[in-house]
Amino acid sequence: MRLRLDGDRLVVSDREGVKVYDLGGVAPALMVQVGVPALANPFAEHRDGEQISEVRGGVFARMFTTPEGDEHWVKRPSHVTLFDLDLTPVATYVMDRRLNDACLALSPDGASLASVAYGGGVVAFEARTGRVLREAPGDIASGTSWSPDGRMIAAGDTDQGGGELYVLELSGEEALVRHALPAPTSRAPLYDSPYASAWSPDGALCAISCGAWSKRGVTVYDVAERVERWAVCYDMEVDEEDTENWEALDVAFVAGGAVVIAGVEGDLKAWRAADGAELSAVSCEGASSSRYVADEARRCIWYDCGGEPARADYPEDWC
Repeated sequence: MRLRLDGDRLVVSDREGVKVYDLGGVAPALMVQVGVPALANPFAEHRDGEQISEVRGGVFARMFTTPEGDEHWVKRPSHVTLFDLDLTPVATYVMDRRLNDACLALSPDGASLASVAYGGGVVAFEARTGRVLREAPGDIASGTSWSPDGRMIAAGDTDQGGGELYVLELSGEEALVRHALPAPTSRAPLYDSPYASAWSPDGALCAISCGAWSKRGVTVYDVAERVERWAVCYDMEVDEEDTENWEALDVAFVAGGAVVIAGVEGDLKAWRAADGAELSAVSCEGASSSRYVADEARRCIWYDCGGEPARADYPEDWC
């Protein structure tokens, strides 16, 4: 399942629907749930379902593909529902295209969503209507996230020539100006890789994760200078037969932006944001997927454990 957090409210989504938990007690308490069955990606069949966005101003977006119809998954347009935290639909619409099922980010002001046209580049559209606002060309892009000031979108292309990471700067009413980022010095895989990205709270740094060819990587960039701050590359922790089931592991800045964390594959890895020094890993016992959300107020990670949220506390050296 996919997880998002807003204060004492934990939102989780999978192929069956959406749930909201109250975190104010000793253990997560289910408050409300809505069943919205969705068709699985036939190439990955994520149990998680398609992406949900961050919660902004008490609303979040969920992307899904309806099971009805005879068309192949890749030809079905994406559906989007904007929910409030009572799971009341605020808006529901059908896009004019297929979107990447792993990419959906809500802008800081809650007005726009950023995703990726399936097999193409980044698309920014109105959160309440689906009207496309801006587009940027790309070669099988993924990993969209908004900068804290809402002026930039991070993403990456697999690019059959080798792959490229970049930030898009919103300029004027329609333009998305592309600023390339240097390839990771760690030689983390970009070709054939999906991506996930995140920004530091002050917007100065951007972290991008990747995963392909039995390797994973995390790279942190100084956005203003568009230079690498540090990069790491490590082996996937999967069976040899599963090495083609690639996915970008969630990446985030935690502890006020001092720590970068990535993924759940038995352990959740961590590095110091300033220089990439490795910190204590977190063991997410019984993790059912590679999805998690960081809870800064409680200094813990919430993750998927058999379809229910479970907690792992921050190690001391993160704080």
